[in-house]
Amino acid sequence: MLRSTIIAVGAVFLLPAPLLLAASATPAPVPSRPATPYWTVGRNDAVVTARDTVSKVWADIVHGSIGESYYPTINVADSRTIEFIVVHNGHAVPVSAMTHRYSLVSHKALAVNIVNTPASKAYQLDETIFTNPHANSIVMEYHIKIRSGSLNDYHLYLFSNPHLNNLGTDNTGLTAQIQNHTVLEARNGTVSSAIVSNPSFIKTSNGYLNSNDGLTQLLSTGHLTSYTQATGNIGQTGEIPLSRGADRQASGEVVIAYGNQIPTAVQTAMSTLGHPAQSLLGKFVAQWHHYLAPLYHPHGLSAGLLNQYWLSLMTIKAAEDKTSVGAMAASLSTPWGESVPATTSSVTGYHMVWVRDAYQMASALLAAGDRRTASQILHWFFSVDQYSNGNFPQNSFANGTPFWIGQELDQDGFPVILAYQLGQDGPGTYKQHIEPALNYILAHGPWTQLDRWEESSGFSPNTMAVDIAALALGAQIARQDGHPSQAQVYQAVARHWLNHLQSWTVTTNGPLSSRPYFVRISTAPNANNPSNTITIANGGSTYPQNAIVDQGFLSLVRLGLISPADPVVIHSLSVIDHTIRVQTPNGPGFHRYNHDRYGNYANGAPYNGSGYGGLWPVLGGERGEYDLAAHLQGVQSAHSPLYYLQTMKNMAYGLGMIPEQVWPFSTAIPRSPAGTNPATASIGLKPGVATGSAAPLNWAMAQYVRLAIDISKNQLVDQPRILHKEFNLTNPMPSTLPLSANFSDGHSAPVPATGMYSVDSGNWIVHSQQGTLSGQAAPGAAIAAAVVSNNGIKITTTTANSQGRYSVPVSISSALQTVEVTEKSGNMTKALSEVVSYSTPPMAAWRNLPFDDLGPGFYQYPTGSWFVPGMLDMTSVSLHQSGNSDVVNVSYDVLNNIYGAPNGFSTKLLEIYLVNPATSGGSTAALPYANVGFSTPWNYALRVSGWDTKLVNAQGTVLSRNLTVTTNSLTHTVSIQIPSSLIGSFKPGWGLYVTTLSQDGYAPGEVRPISAQPGPYNFGYVKADPTGYPTNVMDVLTPSGTPQQALNYLHGPIILRAVTIP
Repeated sequence: MLRSTIIAVGAVFLLPAPLLLAASATPAPVPSRPATPYWTVGRNDAVVTARDTVSKVWADIVHGSIGESYYPTINVADSRTIEFIVVHNGHAVPVSAMTHRYSLVSHKALAVNIVNTPASKAYQLDETIFTNPHANSIVMEYHIKIRSGSLNDYHLYLFSNPHLNNLGTDNTGLTAQIQNHTVLEARNGTVSSAIVSNPSFIKTSNGYLNSNDGLTQLLSTGHLTSYTQATGNIGQTGEIPLSRGADRQASGEVVIAYGNQIPTAVQTAMSTLGHPAQSLLGKFVAQWHHYLAPLYHPHGLSAGLLNQYWLSLMTIKAAEDKTSVGAMAASLSTPWGESVPATTSSVTGYHMVWVRDAYQMASALLAAGDRRTASQILHWFFSVDQYSNGNFPQNSFANGTPFWIGQELDQDGFPVILAYQLGQDGPGTYKQHIEPALNYILAHGPWTQLDRWEESSGFSPNTMAVDIAALALGAQIARQDGHPSQAQVYQAVARHWLNHLQSWTVTTNGPLSSRPYFVRISTAPNANNPSNTITIANGGSTYPQNAIVDQGFLSLVRLGLISPADPVVIHSLSVIDHTIRVQTPNGPGFHRYNHDRYGNYANGAPYNGSGYGGLWPVLGGERGEYDLAAHLQGVQSAHSPLYYLQTMKNMAYGLGMIPEQVWPFSTAIPRSPAGTNPATASIGLKPGVATGSAAPLNWAMAQYVRLAIDISKNQLVDQPRILHKEFNLTNPMPSTLPLSANFSDGHSAPVPATGMYSVDSGNWIVHSQQGTLSGQAAPGAAIAAAVVSNNGIKITTTTANSQGRYSVPVSISSALQTVEVTEKSGNMTKALSEVVSYSTPPMAAWRNLPFDDLGPGFYQYPTGSWFVPGMLDMTSVSLHQSGNSDVVNVSYDVLNNIYGAPNGFSTKLLEIYLVNPATSGGSTAALPYANVGFSTPWNYALRVSGWDTKLVNAQGTVLSRNLTVTTNSLTHTVSIQIPSSLIGSFKPGWGLYVTTLSQDGYAPGEVRPISAQPGPYNFGYVKADPTGYPTNVMDVLTPSGTPQQALNYLHGPIILRAVTIP
C-alpha cells in the first residue's frame, strides 16, 4: 500500500458560478487531419469498482494505467486511457511503456496496486487505484521513488484521452481554476468529467490527439505548451509538482470524477479530494470484505486457486449495473478495441447484457451463496428484459432496451431454469413470465435462429439441452402451481425432443470418426446428409455440417439429461480432442469449433470481421464439469476437474482476468512498434496467453467459480436434481405409444427437408378457425392438445376411448401456430408437433415458374454470403378476402429476415400493380427504378419491403403508408392486407402485375443495383441492354404457361402482361 504524503485540502468546496477559464486563454490549433479515435485493447489486467451502488463508476486497468472507464452505467464508456507520464532529463516515458507488477491491496477487494518500472530503472512509480465508494470518482494514489539523480531531474504528468459518452469525437476539454486548484474539465453530451490532483496541477494543456496534445508534445520535446481548450479527439495533460528537497521520493493523488454536467463533476472531484485517500480506501476494502464474508469458502484448493476464486467472485459482482441492478455486463471491455474506431456513440464492446452470460454469472453467485444478486438477475430478466411474447432479446442495454435482435432460443430457457433453482416460481411469476417463455420455446423450438456462438441456425445440442431442461422444470412449476394440463404438455415435449435429439444432431457417417458423434449444429433432422452445409461465420468457408463439431453437447450431461457414460458422448469427446483441443504451455485449450474465424489473425493483427479463432478457457471449465460428472458415475477420464481449474487460472491475464480467448499458436508474436497501423498492429501474443479479445470474460470467471465449488462439494451444483431423477441418465429412446393427429377442414402441407419445421410430425393449412383435431392413441390415454401462439397457450383435454380414438375441438387464429398433441398413458408420454396455418379459401390463385429469380434468366446473383438462391423466387400468388379487406399472398422459395425487419422479411421488395377495369385514367409507367412497362394501364400500385409499405394511385397520390403486412414462415408467404375503403374490393376481371425486386436500404430508391459484373451487394447483368439500363425486376408473375421472357430486354422494350381474376 502506498505511503500517503498528502497536502492538506479543505473538506468542503464551494464552486463559483460560472466556472472560470484560466487566464490568457489559448485554444489548441485545430489540425488539418484530426486523428481517428480508437478504444482500448480488450485485454485488461484488472477491473476496479466499489461494492456500493452509490458509486456508479468502473475502471479497467490496462498497461499499468486506466483504460476504459464507465459512468453512469455499464453501457457507457468514457475514456481510452488515463495514465501518468514521467519526464527524466527531457525524455518522456508514459506508464503504458513501462513494465508493470500488479497486486490487490487486499485479496478480497478490487483495489489495485501497480509497480511501474521504466527500461532505464532510474525510478519506480507506484500506484494504487480504487473508486470512491460514496461518489462517482476514481482515485489514483501515486508514489515515485528516484534511483538515479534527484527530483529536480524529473517531471510528473497526468494524461487523459477522454471518450465521454461512448464517443471519441466531440469531446470538449478545458482548463478552469476552482479556488486554489487547477481543474481539467471535459464534456460530451450528457457526460462530463473533472480531473484534479493533490498537489494541484501547475501547468495544463488541452490539445488534439497525435497533433498537439500533451503526450505528443512530451514525447517529441520533453516540454509542455499550455492550451486551454480543444474540441474533438483530445488529450488533456496536467503537470503535478514534485517536491524539490533532498528526499528522492514524492507522493500525491489524482481524482477523476464524472457527472451529468461539469459543475457536478467538479464538485465530486473536489469533495473526493477533501477526504483522506486512506480513509476512502479503507471503506472501499471494508465493503468488499463485508460482501465476501458470508459466501462459500471452497475446500481443498491451493492458496493460488482460492485467491482466483475470490477475485472471480468480485469481478462477476463488479459487472452488475448500479442503476439497473441485476443487469450484468458480459465484459467491461471492447474486444480488439485498439483497432475499433470510437466515432459513433453506439456500444461497440461487450459491456452489454446477454441473458446467457448473465445466467452463468447468476448460477455461480447462487452456488457461492449470493442468492440476493442471483435473484436480482432473475428479476431483471423478467421485469426489464423479457418481451411480452415471452422471448428475450439477443442482448440489451442495462435498462432493457434491445441492442441486437436475433433470436437465441437457449436464452429463453435459462431464466426458467434460474427461476426454478431460486424457488421464485410462484403463480404470479409463472403466469406473467415463465409460461410465456415456455410457450415461446414450444412455438419456435427446437430450431434456433442463432446458436450460443450467435452465428448459425439449426438444431443445436447445447440450445436443445437448455430448452429441454427448461420445459421439464417448467412442467414441475406448472404442476405445483395448479396447471396439470400444461405440465403434461411441457413434460411430453421435453421428452420428445430429448428422445429424438441424437437422431437429429448425431452423425454416423461424418468424416471425423467412424463412430457416431454430435455435430455443432444441424440444419436438418438428419446430420448425415453431406449436402446439408454450414458456412463458417466471419469470412469462413462452407463445410458439410457433419464435419463441424463443438463441445455444446456437454450441456446435456451438466443439466442431467443424459449420462456421462453415454457412448455417443464419449465418442464425441474423442473427436473433440483430436479436432479442436490444443495443448499450450498453460494447459489444454479448446476452440469454439473447428475452422473458427473469430479471433486475431495468425500474424497477430486484430480481428476485423475475420481472423483465426483462439482457444476459449471457459470450455476447459465445461470439460472439467464433465470430468466430475464422469467420475461420479465411475467413468474414467484423462484428467481431473482440478486439472482444468488450474488450467483456467494459468490462462488468466494480469491480476487474474480469465479471458475470452488465448493464443492458439506455438509461436509468440511480438508487440508492434508504436505508430503501427492499428488495423494490423500486434499487441504482443504468447502461446496460451490472452489475445486481444475480452479479458475478463465474465462467463469464464463464473465458470471458474462454479467449477471450484463443484470440486469442493464433489457434485455439479448447477444440475437440477429433479432432472437427474426424472431422466435417470438413461439413453433416450423414442416412445412406443401410438399417436396420430388430423385436422378437419384442411389439408396437410409438406414437411420441409431442412429448417425449423423439418422435425414436425405434420404441417397443416386449415380453412376454418373452429375445427376438430382427431386421431389414434393408446386406449384410455390422457390427451392434451395445446394451441401455442404469440398470444399464449390454449389447451383442450380428452381421454381416448377403448379403441384408442380421440377427438377434441380446437380454435385456430389467423396467425401461424404450433399445436402440441401430447399423450400420457401410465408413466409413458408421447408428443406430436403440428404446425397449423389458417387461411381463407382463395378467390384466385396462380403458380409461378420455379427457379426464375434471375431477371431475364441470365442475371447473376450477388456474391455476398448474405444472398441465398431462391430468396427472390416467387412460387405462388393468391388473393383472399377477409372482412373489409382484400389480401394479397405472395409465397417464395426462401423467406428469411436476416436484418430483423419489422414486416418479417428482408432483402425483398414487392411491387404489385392492380388493374380495375371499371376505373379509367391508369398508367403504364412503372414505379422508379423498376424499368419495365405494362400492356394494360394500372390503377393502383403497392410497394412493400420489410421496413415499410406504400399504396399509390396512378396519379401518384399516396393512399396509405400503413398497410398491414404479416409473414408465414411455414408457407414462406408475405401477406399484404388492403382495406376495401381505399381501392374497393377485388372482383372477377381485375388484373395484377406482381413483381419482386431486391431491397437495398443504401441504394437509390432502395432498389438493389445491377452492374456488368456481380459484387457482394449487387447483381450482374452479363449481357448489356442495347437500348438502356436493364430491368431491376428479378421475378414476375406471368400468365399461366408463359415463361419469364417478358423481362428479356434483348428482345426490345420490356412490356409485362397481367394475370386476371377469373
